[in-house]
Order: sequence, then structure tokens, then C-alpha cells
Amino acid sequence: MEKSILYLFTAEYPFGNAETFIEPELEKLSLEFDKVVIFPYAYFQLDSTPRRIPQNCEIRNFEKAKGNKLRLLQNNSLVFSMIKGCWKERPIKEKKNLLHEIANYLSIKDQLKNFIEMDEQKGSHITFYSYWFDHWASILSILKREHKLASFSSRAHGYDVYDDRHLYSIPFRSFQMKYVSKVFTISESGSKYLKSRFPNSIGKIHRSYLGTKEPNIKSRVKNNEFLVVLSVSSLHPVKRVHLLMDSLKLVKRKVHWIHFGNEEMDQNIQSKVKELPDNVLMDWKGVVSNSDLRTFLDNNWIDVFVNVSESEGLPVSMMEAISYGIPILATDVGGTSEIVNPLTGKLLPKDFDVSILAQLIQDFERNEFDSEKIQSFWNSNFNAEINFPEFARLLKFENHPHSNRAELD
Repeated sequence: MEKSILYLFTAEYPFGNAETFIEPELEKLSLEFDKVVIFPYAYFQLDSTPRRIPQNCEIRNFEKAKGNKLRLLQNNSLVFSMIKGCWKERPIKEKKNLLHEIANYLSIKDQLKNFIEMDEQKGSHITFYSYWFDHWASILSILKREHKLASFSSRAHGYDVYDDRHLYSIPFRSFQMKYVSKVFTISESGSKYLKSRFPNSIGKIHRSYLGTKEPNIKSRVKNNEFLVVLSVSSLHPVKRVHLLMDSLKLVKRKVHWIHFGNEEMDQNIQSKVKELPDNVLMDWKGVVSNSDLRTFLDNNWIDVFVNVSESEGLPVSMMEAISYGIPILATDVGGTSEIVNPLTGKLLPKDFDVSILAQLIQDFERNEFDSEKIQSFWNSNFNAEINFPEFARLLKFENHPHSNRAELD
């Protein structure tokens, strides 16, 4: 009997602290496939202990290319095909980086090809799925160009969708779009963006929401002294945590601000902490696992979730918030408007004045929002128990040898 294997390509998961939102999806993927093989792109850079993964999952390693990688760039037609559309705008240094990146892809591609041949010789059917529309999508595109695989799918989130998140346009995007079979964007906004850029590939682009687990809410006690504000993000400049802090400086009511994200504050944040008034109590939680964050939400009352990012895909942290019935204040960027609406919260313009957010926090009343209706909206759109099994079946069907999959280019 044919064995179904899913090749799942990640950035670093299950290593490191990032990509926590893969975990609930992987649970469902592992039920749909006989085996899941995880390939973290940054494997050779990591020496940490991997997180726990389902029993039928395994991690495979590959070696970083050594010596003169550019010797791999002998196939001029491939190089020209990849750099088309992303070469002219870049300075010489960036062009060299692109060539080194392609050489690294070719080294990994050759190793991956060996894994594919080994599993196919055992009579297994392999489904190829890149969690991000970036490095692995390029490598899989090269393999498809060489007819070493028939199809592959990729999710696309935020930074791997929007060109304005980068100094230059996203490299190799035209090449990836030519060979990818299906692109599953996590937001309708991302889907529209890619379709507008690649009108000839509209049939490949589909929206597929992520999701979160149903909460296990304990006895939570509302804090009547403080307005409890929650934020969850890294300190990457695009997250603009400093703008939230500038807003809190203008708020007169008592606020308990809780932040999950970076383990340590950078110097900019440290200096802004000292500027916070006495009526703002800050609680810096650092990096925690998804399960630890959910345990915190199970047991602690939150009045409002705040996100002031300059750009987003569709944040899983917002899905977590509304699953607990927590309303949201957020900037209208990326797919945020698909989760924040008059039922679930309030939207800010992307380039808002901090006084506007300050006034929203100052005047915020939790009873303006119905927690049950917020949770109902979450259940209809972002419930992991609904979204991920459906996606796993779709992924398996799209890549099955007997389905009407995309033809080789």
C-alpha cells in the first residue's frame, strides 16, 4: 500500500522560539499523512533542542555548502530565469548576494533530491509544502523545473507577500510564481495583492486562513482598578511597539500593560520605559511558547489587545485574542481588517497620531463589546479545528498523483 509522506519546509521550526503557530496546524497534518518530514531551512545554524513534535514526524538535516559555492552556477539558463525581474534594481553588492543565494539553493536542492529519491524508491508518495513563500519555494521551483517533482504548494503570510516589507522587490518571485502549483495566502489582502501582481497566475492563488485552538478559560477576575492592555510581538521596527508606548504616555487612567515578545528590551524600549507615567504599570513577559501564552490567557483577564504594526499578514495573536472574546485596537494594514471589525474592535489608520490611540485607550470601555459575539466570529473564521483539517485534506488532494494537479511547466 502506498505510503503518504508530507515534506514540510519551515524557516527554523521545530527549533528556536519562532513559528509557534505551526504547532496546531502540524497536529492536523500529522493525522492526514502517514509521515511528516520537517526540513528547517536554518538547521545548520541551530544548536538548540527541538520542540516536541507528533510521533509520526521526523526532522531531516542538510549540509551547508562549503568552499566556492559560485562554482555551482554553471546552468546559465537557470540563473537567468531566477534573476529575471529582480536584477536591475539592485546594486552590485546585492547582486552578488543573489548569486550566493542561488548557489546555496542549488546545494540544498541536490541534497533534497537524494531524500526524494530515497523515499520514492520505498513506494511512498510525497506531498511538498513550504510554510513560507521564500527560500524553500525557490528550491522547490528549481526541482520542479528539473522535473524532479510534479507539484508543490506554499503558504504566504506577510513579509513573504508584500514587496514594501523589503528594501528591494522580493527576489525570485516571478520564478516562484511560474513553478508553484498552489499559493495559499493567510489573508484575503495577500491574495488580492499577489493576484494584482501576477494576473496570469490567478488560478494558483487561494486564501486559506490559519486558526487557533479553542480556549480553556478558567476563573478570570476583572481588574477594576486598571485597564489591562495586552500586546504580543517582536521588537522588529515594523511592529512599532514604541508608538504604543508613546500613546500610553498620554493616557491619564490607570493602565496595566502586558507585553509578550522579545526576551530583552532594546535600548530604545528601555529608555521609553523610563518615560512611562506612574499610572502605567508595565509587565514585560518576554518570549513564551504558544501553550504558555494560552495558559496565561486562560487564567488572566484582558480588557483589550493592541497592535500598531506598520505591516502585517493576518496575526495569529489576534486570532488568539478574539478566541477569548478580547476586543482589538489595531492599525488597518495587511489582512487586519479581516479580523478587526465593529464587532471585534476598532481600526486605526496606518499612519495614526499617537494621541488618537491614547484617546481610544483612555475612553475604552470593555462592555462596548460582546465577548460571546467576538468568540462566535472567531469560531466561524479562525477555529483551528475547522480550518486545519480542511487545509490538510486540500493539500493532500492537490498533490495526489491521481488528482487533476497542475501540469509541469
